[in-house]
Amino acid sequence: MEQIHIGFMKDLKNVEFGELFDIISSTLTTEKINNQLLTTIHNRILPHNKALLRMNNKKLRHPLTPVIQEQVQSRTKYLSCLRLKVEASMLSPDAEEVDAAELLQLWLSPYKKGLYPPSIHLQSRMVSDLMTDRDESAEIQNAIGLLRLDKLIETIVEITAKMRENVLLRLNDRDEYVVNGQEIRKAAYADLKLFVQLMNNTYQLSEDEAEKEQLREISSQMNGQLKDFRTKLRVRNTKRKNKKDVVVAVKELINDSSEEKNQEKGIEDLSMVRDNQLIIHDSVELSEAVVACATPIIVRKKSSTLPVGKHLLPI
Repeated sequence: MEQIHIGFMKDLKNVEFGELFDIISSTLTTEKINNQLLTTIHNRILPHNKALLRMNNKKLRHPLTPVIQEQVQSRTKYLSCLRLKVEASMLSPDAEEVDAAELLQLWLSPYKKGLYPPSIHLQSRMVSDLMTDRDESAEIQNAIGLLRLDKLIETIVEITAKMRENVLLRLNDRDEYVVNGQEIRKAAYADLKLFVQLMNNTYQLSEDEAEKEQLREISSQMNGQLKDFRTKLRVRNTKRKNKKDVVVAVKELINDSSEEKNQEKGIEDLSMVRDNQLIIHDSVELSEAVVACATPIIVRKKSSTLPVGKHLLPI
């Protein structure tokens, strides 16, 4: 019987893993294995197909999720309506309505940061605290009645209660809609590995040639199915490795170019320093020569006199 190696399956993508597992389990079902132990393990393998299908369907949503979202939007809208009605009542010509509006504004003010942004839990807690304040204060109840806000507030309370029920129902169904891909793959791989090991041991111990021939046929089919996916994985790994090698080579090339530029710049800087030193030296010599040439030479001239009439004028 051919040796079956399934270790590479752990490195497959979720979709590939599920597809290969389904192909292998379908093959085992078609062969109708007569060995009782192998049949038992095969029956443990079959349910994993459904779990793997759910794992690949990551966008599976609970049916109550859109209902809860709609309830959050409605409650947020009604809370904004409550705030605006209270603010509008402060402009009323009726002094009693203005006083009631001011009282309700004081009632709402401490909760404004968490009351109006749409949310499930924080907004629900704010509404609950508001209702507690209302129930404990007769003045707030009278102000609500005076401004005819009873129906609006009761609607907000009803929506909050229904939302809590839906959140709890969704939480109870969490296991059916939240998928742990790693655990599902791990369980499926463990049962398949157990089947392969048991099949190999059965072949080694069996004296029934018909059974051994069936196991040889199954191992050959499984290896053919595994080969296709193993080839895909090797190609993908090779491409990934080549891509990394290209990235490393480009980085090394960039670093080498930078080092060469730095060396060339260093040589240029050294040449400039030498040239500057020569220029400074020549400038110093030239300056000394200029200073020497510019030193004034004092020559005394003898004054001479010429006779002009009776006077002598210096020349």
